[in-house]
Order: sequence, then C-alpha cells, then structure tokens
Amino acid sequence: MYQRIKNGLFYPKQLAESYKKGIIGFLIFLIILASLPTLLYICVNGIFTYEDIRNVKRIFAEEEVLEYRIENHQFMGNSATVKNKYIILEEETLGIVFVNDTNDSISVNEKMVIVLEQDGVYLSMPLVAGATIKLADYNNLPNIDFSAANDFSNSDFWNVIFGYVDDVLKANWYFVYPGYIIAVVMQMAISILLGIGSTTIILLLFDRTPGIKFGEVFKNSTSAYLPFVITLILSYAFNIQFLQFIGNIISFIYAMIAHNIYRLIKYKEISNHE
Repeated sequence: MYQRIKNGLFYPKQLAESYKKGIIGFLIFLIILASLPTLLYICVNGIFTYEDIRNVKRIFAEEEVLEYRIENHQFMGNSATVKNKYIILEEETLGIVFVNDTNDSISVNEKMVIVLEQDGVYLSMPLVAGATIKLADYNNLPNIDFSAANDFSNSDFWNVIFGYVDDVLKANWYFVYPGYIIAVVMQMAISILLGIGSTTIILLLFDRTPGIKFGEVFKNSTSAYLPFVITLILSYAFNIQFLQFIGNIISFIYAMIAHNIYRLIKYKEISNHE
C-alpha cells in the first residue's frame, strides 16, 4: 500500500503495473480518505454544513411569514386558527412540521421529518419515532417569534434554532448519524467510481492496442486517482474548489502516463508470445 501511495503521488510511470495487483483495498482507501473531511466536520460541528445552513435560511426566506412562536417554553400558533405547516428542507430527505392543531393531519414524503409541537421537538422516520427534546429542559431558551425566519441575516434567531435542532439530531444519533455517514461514503464512492470509470473509457476509446483489457486499465486508473483525492481534501480545508479541478487534471495525466507504459508492456508480451 505504501509503495502504491508513493507511486500515485510522485512516480506515475510506476503505476503501469498496478493491473497485476488487487485494487479493492486501495479503492476503499481512496473512498474513506475522500470522505474524511465531511465525516470530521459532522463529528465536530454536527450534520449541518455551512451550505446546508444557507439553503435552509433561503427556503424560509422564500416562505410566507410563519405565525408561530415559542413562549414560556411552549410552542404555539399566534392564534388558535393557525394551521399546521410543512416545509420541505431537502426533497425526499428532510422536512419540518409546525404543529399547532393536533387534529389537522399533514402528509409527508421525506424520509426524515423534524416535528415541532407544543412541548418540544422530535424526529420522525419511517417506522421510528425519535426521542423528544422537551422545550422545558432548556432553562435559558428565549421566547422566539418564528416570523423572524423570513430574515436571512437574523443571526440571533438562526443560532438559537440551529443549536436546538442540532441537539435534537444528537439525541437521535443512533439512527441519524450512521445513516448519514453511510450516505456520505456511498455518495463519495459513486463519485470516485464514475471518475475512474470515465478516465478508463476515455483511455480505451482512442486505443486499439491488442491485449488491453478494461479491468486492467481500470486498476491503473484507480492508482492514478490519488492526486484528485488529495486535492479534494485540500479544497475542503482551504475552501478553494478550483483545487478539485486541478486534481482531476493531474490524475488524468498520471493515468495517461501509466497507460502508455502499460501499452508498451502489452506489446512486449505479444511480441514474446510470437
């Protein structure tokens, strides 16, 4: 593994013989390495990223004024006639329900729903009702007017809300965090496999060298993908998205260098057989 990492960073010509070795372990290493920034962020800051917070604020800013409030640790509508409201935060994934009338039913399609009702907040998922976080347990919880949700820049309001929601998610970590971590790793795995697969197809598309196999080229391309993963981590660390593009270019060049050496190896094999 150490030799493959060193070659993947500094000696692309040495990657040409990666096709002779197993690739599953290295591929898993790349996926885990690429997932680390997001996973570390979750552990330190919770599930909501900076971009998630901006999106939630934007969604609420575009909604009608919310006629709800928290007063003396009780959630309620501004009047008894205020209906329940359902807001989709992420299509098919996450929503939030404001419950003022328990007799007013709302159908939801999202896999995870944050439910805010009189006494507190709980998380609802298919076949599972999460732990309820009681508003009364927050001695320092201020009175909150949800009409402030329309103000994107109201940091006092949003800091309280996101802090409270984060506590709800942490209280239900046993089914929220494992699922979210699996989703992050699976998303990264698909992204990396698509990148490696695309590189492999491009290299094969313009190559008519006899004896070349897709699986062998795929192995070489996988070994060449380490620079992209490293620049991906750096782009998260320094918030410079352009680094990912640079990493993609470097990895593709490495794959081309390795592929040219691999073609020579195949030519020699064919010549020796003849």
